Amino acid sequence: MRIATLCGMGFGTSMMLKLFIEEILKDIGMKAEVVPWD
Repeated sequence: MRIATLCGMGFGTSMMLKLFIEEILKDIGMKAEVVPWD
C-alpha cells in the first residue's frame, strides 16, 4: 500500500503527517509506504 500526504503550503505539514501516519500504522501492525508530497 502507498499513502501520499499532501500540503499546498509547503513540505513541513506533509512531513509531519507522514510521521503521524507511520506511527498509527505501526500501532495497528500495518505496513505501507508513506510519501510526503508538496
